Amino acid sequence: RILSRVLGLHFLVMQTITEMPYPVARMCLNLLLLFTLGSLTAFSIWSKSLQEVFTSWSARDLQLVYSAGLFGAWSQPLGGFLYDVLGARKTKLVGLVLIIVGWAAMTACTAYPDTSSAFFALLYFLEEQGAATLQVSVMCDSMAVFPANSMGTTMGLNTFGFAASGFLWTQVLLHLRQVSLSNLCVIIGATVTVAALPQMLYSSEAREAGSLPSQRPSLAKYSRAVASWRFLVLFGLAISVRSPTWMIIGMLRARGAVAGTNGNALVGVCLAVNTLLRVPMGKAWDWWRSRTGSTSSLQVWMTVLTTAFAIGAALLVRDALRTSAALVWAGCVLCVGSFSCVAPLCNVWVRERFEPEVHGGVLGAHAISISIGNLILTALFGPGKTTEPADFLTMSVAILVLALALVVILAVAPTMSRRSRAPMSLATPLSAAAASTAGSPPEPLPPTPAGKGPESPTSTAATSIPEKV
Repeated sequence: RILSRVLGLHFLVMQTITEMPYPVARMCLNLLLLFTLGSLTAFSIWSKSLQEVFTSWSARDLQLVYSAGLFGAWSQPLGGFLYDVLGARKTKLVGLVLIIVGWAAMTACTAYPDTSSAFFALLYFLEEQGAATLQVSVMCDSMAVFPANSMGTTMGLNTFGFAASGFLWTQVLLHLRQVSLSNLCVIIGATVTVAALPQMLYSSEAREAGSLPSQRPSLAKYSRAVASWRFLVLFGLAISVRSPTWMIIGMLRARGAVAGTNGNALVGVCLAVNTLLRVPMGKAWDWWRSRTGSTSSLQVWMTVLTTAFAIGAALLVRDALRTSAALVWAGCVLCVGSFSCVAPLCNVWVRERFEPEVHGGVLGAHAISISIGNLILTALFGPGKTTEPADFLTMSVAILVLALALVVILAVAPTMSRRSRAPMSLATPLSAAAASTAGSPPEPLPPTPAGKGPESPTSTAATSIPEKV
């Protein structure tokens, strides 16, 4: 009797999730999980407990642990590839196992104060790798299951959930400052595990239910996707907008102090902007798409946002030359706001421009580009000291140059696309056109009407190429 009631409840929940016009219940499960994955953002709070337990560690050791966790948090290619090959449920299981093992091992290390910082950093990398795997699985599930006409809102909510998780964990850990490090590890690990379990039961059947193609992507298909102009746009956004913004966020307090303004207030406002603009931007894109009935203008939106980011970077360059609190506020808020708006549109771009079989791999490659780009930019242009406005000049100029270069790429990319498909409208069959241009599966040509030969204008391949090609 109990089993029948449990199965009945399971059937009711599954029916509710799958039959609603917009899967509200599934989105709630997504947000429940995403709200728990951003504990890395609150590292500066619980890192004090690390110093109390591992007394021999220096500031460099703490930075090593944080850097390993940061790299793991953006190392999404593994999770994306697993999703493309194994499907949703198995990929989420891998991510959950990594999280449980990582936090359990770090909890055990607290009993050994002589633990090497390198070993602890490795464990933290594995744990954040698990979090990245869960995150990319949620994004890919959303691309497969949620309606296409609300994809902007969906990605806005998903990216909002992950951005807000850092704020939530910061507030929680501030109230748990008296709790021991071992108990903190247990609390964080258990919270993520409990939030992930519903995903395993109700939110993981996208690939198993046949929403996605069952064929596994080949290495050649990944290569074509990464070598295309579509990925060039994603790579440019990662290197020229998203990576530099993390540099700016990391130096908000110092930059505000140098300009004579409240650095803590600047941090709070920018983090709020980063979190709150994502859903409205997604809603705005869905409204625009419903009005136009096309996604061809998505690149124009990205160009506008990149231009706004470049204007913010120009204001920061001006501030470095002649400091002003107003310039710092305007430049930082404009850069972070543009970054926040670009984030959901990048996921929409993957959904609209790439085949479903490679969504996970493309998302992972985009995420790791952000991490590597931030590492390179920090090493090349990061300020050695932050005591004068001129210390930020090199970094600000580099960010401005990258942003302007991306504006040019976004303006040229549509021309590249038109050139690539222009010569094949008459001479190339649709199957070859789709394979060479859009990477989409071949589709058969419509039958030739009776009495009309292959020379007839109504039987040309140009009339049958779908709009997305």
